[in-house]
Amino acid sequence: MVAALACLLAVVPRSDVKVFATPEPGWPRRVSLLRDMKSSQPFSVGAATARLWLEANGRRVGPRQSDYPMAVGPNDRSVAAPGTVQQTRLACDLDRRGVPSGIYSLRGEVRLRLRRAARVWTQTKAIAPVSLSLPPEGRVARGRYLFAGGYLGFVPRGGNGRSLEIEPQLLREWRVAQVRREGTLYAVEGTPGEILLPNGPQHALMPLVDDAEVEALRRQYLNRLVWMPGGTWARGLGSDPDFTSIWEAPLDQPARVRGIYRVSGIAGLAGGRLGEATRFLALDPLYVVLELPKAATLTHGWVDYRARQDPDLAREPSAYSAFYVMAAGAWDLERLMTPNDPFASAAHVGPRADWDAFDRDLRRGNVRLGMTPDLVAWARGWPASLEPLDRLRRQSVWRYKGTHGSETYRFAASTWQPRPVLRSIDIR
Repeated sequence: MVAALACLLAVVPRSDVKVFATPEPGWPRRVSLLRDMKSSQPFSVGAATARLWLEANGRRVGPRQSDYPMAVGPNDRSVAAPGTVQQTRLACDLDRRGVPSGIYSLRGEVRLRLRRAARVWTQTKAIAPVSLSLPPEGRVARGRYLFAGGYLGFVPRGGNGRSLEIEPQLLREWRVAQVRREGTLYAVEGTPGEILLPNGPQHALMPLVDDAEVEALRRQYLNRLVWMPGGTWARGLGSDPDFTSIWEAPLDQPARVRGIYRVSGIAGLAGGRLGEATRFLALDPLYVVLELPKAATLTHGWVDYRARQDPDLAREPSAYSAFYVMAAGAWDLERLMTPNDPFASAAHVGPRADWDAFDRDLRRGNVRLGMTPDLVAWARGWPASLEPLDRLRRQSVWRYKGTHGSETYRFAASTWQPRPVLRSIDIR
């Protein structure tokens, strides 16, 4: 059942009182909302409730809707100065028990009780719908965690009490080995000995989730080379785990999968190629740990302190400790990577005479007329979409939106190819 999820996305209680809020990912299984409020006149908020539900194909699923009280912070109760902005961070939990896996539309409405001077009024507004991906129901593992960045708040120590560097433990599974009076001992995957942390909640350690889909993905990808449509890329974690960088390599330089983990939480994902804006929320997302090829280079982001000391290291993946990409599940991961070498077979291309030209363009990441949808996806990456790949392949128009403009690719039927081929490209 879905319970205890409260979200405020866009509310306008009066023409001169405006409230805006943006969903952000949160852990564990929590959506964090950053709410901005401003008005030309002083006002305050007395109470807020939300009524939410999930929809699939226009029909509600899960339990009947309920009213959930929303926290009202001290800044909301105080009177806002005219023209200023009040900012409040809200948190809402999600419990999806009883709802099968799939992509749903999260919808609802919110009610605010507002006050200005002696006047009090209530207004209800619809919540802007947000797409939410639910994985198969799994079980949160007891005593097993993933450390994917963030400060532990202290220097971890080995079982002998000596301080340890944190980099080798990034993107590794941590298991509770023993609870002592002075702290908890963790056995870290691939690390000899044990690590001692003080007892109590460790917010940087994310609980792992076990389900059948994760096991199937490990059998399919683990320790295998993978090619990534649009070119190999990953996020890098260095000596400061609060900062990440982006590394990229040509399409013909595959990466190797070193780990697949599902963590308890909610993440904002794009459903497409690197650089696309967040398009949906994913419950219990996947962390896929990669070993990048030596040809990978730093394209943007924070530079590790070791790379600062030696600029040549900025071009070497060895300057970083761990690399990863995130995905909602198997449906999302298959558009990010595949163990099938795109250069090994030309069966899906057409006449052999065209293959050499297609091969050269693919290796350079170029798109040319006559390519099938699969080849365009290899060169450009799949469009940011929540549609299944078989449905994307049948679409006659693909659109990509980036920070520097948009691209439109149009496909039409071919006389020599059972699938449609690219007929026009419009770049604006």
